[in-house]
Amino acid sequence: MRGLSLKYDLTKGVGLYDLRYVRVGKISSSFKRYASKKAPQDRCLSLFCAGSKTIDLEVLGDAKERDAFAWAFDKIIGEARATRIFVDKAGAPVARSEPKKRLRMILGAH
Repeated sequence: MRGLSLKYDLTKGVGLYDLRYVRVGKISSSFKRYASKKAPQDRCLSLFCAGSKTIDLEVLGDAKERDAFAWAFDKIIGEARATRIFVDKAGAPVARSEPKKRLRMILGAH
């Protein structure tokens, strides 16, 4: 895929509990580097993860579509935080250390 950095192994995915927050625009350190300067500000968003890592995305649509993606990721992060504590079969509260699902990058899928 043109413009996609394969520096990281994208097949392992990102744990939902590792996602911290989402921000629109080019505010992450990765977006401030030279290679990303061509990306328009109104089409960029970053997912901030545990360990000072980010997932930086450029939406191919316009600012409205970027905002829709940011809203959806914000809801996913909120839902993951809400499911860290759940009730087991006996009714006792238990903290999850890992989510039931992981996000995976699917390359070439449309």
